Amino acid sequence: MNRSAATSPPAPTRRRAGAGAGAGGGGRDLAVGRVFAALADPTRRAILDRLAATPAGPTALAKHVGVSQPAVTKHLHVLQRAGLIQRRIHGRNHWCLLRAQPLADVSAWLDRYREFWQDRLESLAALFEPRPPAPTPTDPHQRPRTPRRAATKPTRTPRSRSRP
Repeated sequence: MNRSAATSPPAPTRRRAGAGAGAGGGGRDLAVGRVFAALADPTRRAILDRLAATPAGPTALAKHVGVSQPAVTKHLHVLQRAGLIQRRIHGRNHWCLLRAQPLADVSAWLDRYREFWQDRLESLAALFEPRPPAPTPTDPHQRPRTPRRAATKPTRTPRSRSRP
């Protein structure tokens, strides 16, 4: 089966350990990986949900998600490394703000795969759609075709041989 470039999934990229942002969007792949790693934890997702409503400090976030403040601080560092939050310090107050750009990058990355799977699912659905009936002959004098019977060999009856 031939697959065109439009129906094949994007090729995965292989990266050397420690390779930074370079040509070809390699840094973006690393950033997308960090965002997925950050979103893997339900506590961090709850923190992002809270920050989507309004900026908050670590103490308010700890109360919101029900964990200790040191644990929230560790989660905030992971979110900050992924680029999902921005921390601002005003005097003694620390504020965390949601940054949506990394989520937009992840959405763009997922769109490539969404298009691929949408095409594949449409092809699969086409296989299960009922086909239109065969057209009827338009010539009234033309007889409809009937399937031919399979040719069968005539059966032979065994002859009795007489022995001399």
